[in-house]
Amino acid sequence: VADVEIGTWVIAPLILALAFIVVLGWKVAKKTFFPLGYLYFAIPLWDYINGLLQSGTVSAVEQIVRFLGVTALVQGNRVIIQSGTFEIAGGCSGIHVFIVSLALAALYGHLYLATRSRCLVLGVVAIFLALITNWIRVATIIYAGDATDMQHYLVAVDHYNFGWVLFGVSLIPFFLVAGRL
Repeated sequence: VADVEIGTWVIAPLILALAFIVVLGWKVAKKTFFPLGYLYFAIPLWDYINGLLQSGTVSAVEQIVRFLGVTALVQGNRVIIQSGTFEIAGGCSGIHVFIVSLALAALYGHLYLATRSRCLVLGVVAIFLALITNWIRVATIIYAGDATDMQHYLVAVDHYNFGWVLFGVSLIPFFLVAGRL
């Protein structure tokens, strides 16, 4: 009821870091801090920002579909068009792409970038690309549904993998920026 489990997950890498300091000493343990911190990308702590990402997706997609000329009514997290209704559910928030983008930026920054400020810039670029990619994905699916009377492959069969394909494309500008940094 108190969701104490998340507290355990959050402090687990910290406990491991302290254990490494005690057992191995500061100099050796210091080398384990990044891998231990990287564990935070696997902790379900990210679920707490899912609602924020979902709301942002609804707002952005509302503007994009209107720009594309699609007549849409947005009620909560539902987008109603002439042909049907789309629900921008929790899984449509882009949380998975968001986490993977940040994890990739953190790893690239750790391995190849010399300063923390450059790592921070890369993290901001990763977040920006993740958000934009997801908004384009959802807007494209709604546009395809409107244009094909909800019969398009992306609407009727599979829209999840489409997001990962778009994410793969977004890695091109990500690595171009990362290379410049």
